[in-house]
Amino acid sequence: MTTEPVRVVVFARQQLVLEALAETVEALPGLRVVGRASTVAGVLQLLGPVPVDVLILHALVRQDASLDLARSALEQAHDLGIVLVTEPGEADLTRHALEIGGIAVGEHRHQPVDEIPVGGQ
Repeated sequence: MTTEPVRVVVFARQQLVLEALAETVEALPGLRVVGRASTVAGVLQLLGPVPVDVLILHALVRQDASLDLARSALEQAHDLGIVLVTEPGEADLTRHALEIGGIAVGEHRHQPVDEIPVGGQ
């Protein structure tokens, strides 16, 4: 029995961050990047025609913009899982994201990939 990989769209404004997140996801078994976007419009366009299970969203500088993007994505794809990657010290953003529901929050830290918790670990 083969299981289908989890289909992931990755969003980050900075190209280097976008590529690093996408490459990290691709290296993990059971995950497949089906789209990359560096604009809000690009993310929302990808959610239409491509089946997506998870959106990995690198937090924007403006916290409200990150939350607006998460809300818009959930409105467009109701069963979408969202992982919001934040920088250390963004407790307000984390709290607001959890209030929306359906969003997992992970703080970005510089550590080896094999030490980053994935799924239910």
